[in-house]
Amino acid sequence: MSFETFIQRAQEQMQQLVEAGEQVVVTDVHKDNGKHYNGIGVRSSNDSAVPVASLEDMYTDYAAGSTLYAICAAVLQHLRDARGNASATLNMAFDLEFVKNNVFAMLINHDLNRDALAALVHKPYLDLEIILYIDFEQKHILKVTKPLLQQWGVSEESLFEYAFHNLIVKRPVVIEALKDTLVCMMTDLSLADSDTIATIMKYAAVSSLHIVTNDTGQYGAICMLYPDVLARFADKMNSDLIIFPSSVHEVLLFAITDKNSEKEASKLVREINSTILQEHVLANNAYKYLRETGKITII
Repeated sequence: MSFETFIQRAQEQMQQLVEAGEQVVVTDVHKDNGKHYNGIGVRSSNDSAVPVASLEDMYTDYAAGSTLYAICAAVLQHLRDARGNASATLNMAFDLEFVKNNVFAMLINHDLNRDALAALVHKPYLDLEIILYIDFEQKHILKVTKPLLQQWGVSEESLFEYAFHNLIVKRPVVIEALKDTLVCMMTDLSLADSDTIATIMKYAAVSSLHIVTNDTGQYGAICMLYPDVLARFADKMNSDLIIFPSSVHEVLLFAITDKNSEKEASKLVREINSTILQEHVLANNAYKYLRETGKITII
């Protein structure tokens, strides 16, 4: 059965299982960095939000031997459980006091999220964007949209201030040496390009290579914008820095030792990006931090 036929059959099967007044809907769900998947959900007249399940995942289960009925019945139960959670989430999202204490910021790729940015509250930073999100007990997040901002009646500037305060207090920066960890990580990735591995090993062999993230390891690349984080590290290394935007979750810092380090940096970033999930890609360029000015520039 083709995927297109499976979508139609799954929608028909689930429509037979739902209650009167409920409608099974199929929708295109957008993820980070331009990724998307086909979602299926159940809508009723009083729903303010409709949880969806991945039809791609359902199709994988079908190809593995599960029956269409069993798949649809399990997905329907999952969606019913998620509906209650979604309702509770929306109630919290409309509570400004909850938002003030649970809004955070993250860095994302500008070009890969160009369409989504039209609806989001965001600020440009170099070739990146800073966006805001509400964290619900680290179980799921809700990105802050312009309609939500209007609903709260708070200024964009104030919301960014809340977000960065929460980041510094509740998501403290973590900086760790990566000399041994990176070697193991790259080996596990089984990169096909031996030249890329060799370049990474060269950096990894230098004790100044460090990973910067937060204490949760989620959306930690924003830590490079915390006050004085780069300045203190650059002073410690007595050097300007190269910043490798390895993903939305972390960046790598490298003390500049020679001009060749800068020349290889952005090439290395692009090669590493080819090995990770597209939705985790942060940027295709490396950055340079200058101790003298305290500024970050694109290499």
